[in-house]
Amino acid sequence: MPHWLASVACLVVGPLFIVSGISKALRPGSTVRAAQAYDLLPTGVVRFTFPLLPYIEVLVGAMLLLGTP
Repeated sequence: MPHWLASVACLVVGPLFIVSGISKALRPGSTVRAAQAYDLLPTGVVRFTFPLLPYIEVLVGAMLLLGTP
């Protein structure tokens, strides 16, 4: 993949991750309920891990924008 294409992809995907993560962090209860609706993981696992995921998503988005590998 050309270097410029990877840079453009990071500049597009990074803000999407940040906005998505912030919107999920503002409504953690709805994020957990949505994950539980899929019924793929035990309820205890969802309640423990899914409130943390929006913050990780924002961090990854910021890293994409900053060019951190």
